[in-house]
Amino acid sequence: MGQYLTIGIATKIYLRKNHLKKENLENSFTKNFKISIYDVSEYEDYFVLTLKEDVLEHNIIELLNEMKQKASHSQQEKYIKAEEQLKGKKYKELIEIADEKSVYKFQLVEGARYICNDISYILEEGDAFCDIIGIESDGKVFFECYSNIFTFIRNSIIESLKNELKYALVITIKG
Repeated sequence: MGQYLTIGIATKIYLRKNHLKKENLENSFTKNFKISIYDVSEYEDYFVLTLKEDVLEHNIIELLNEMKQKASHSQQEKYIKAEEQLKGKKYKELIEIADEKSVYKFQLVEGARYICNDISYILEEGDAFCDIIGIESDGKVFFECYSNIFTFIRNSIIESLKNELKYALVITIKG
């Protein structure tokens, strides 16, 4: 098995409540996070941010196209195939395809079930993990401390893209 460095779209973000309050959630995040592209639900111990369906539907093809242009030549064909397979699909269909893992550049990696995909670095303080649709993945890797480098890489990626879905991109270690 192993662990893989992954860049993906955070479809659900789980925030441990601790001292967080719903009305102050937006101020809890570091630079380059847009809470308005998520619906917020509150539970006993967590806040759950769920990516809005229309944000994924209306932006996925354009985001893949932008990322394809930044990818190595050997990976560009995989982006083209992903775009072809995802074009015109509605949210439910997109999630089903991601869950089936039939499209190489669009695979669901659940964090809630395993309490993994740590993305706490997107918060000023606190704990966060997520379900993601993995777009880029390489490995095997082993990290003990990664908050600063992941923040730097994420901010660099976000600043280089135009698509609104860029704010849902996270970097995590899966596996």
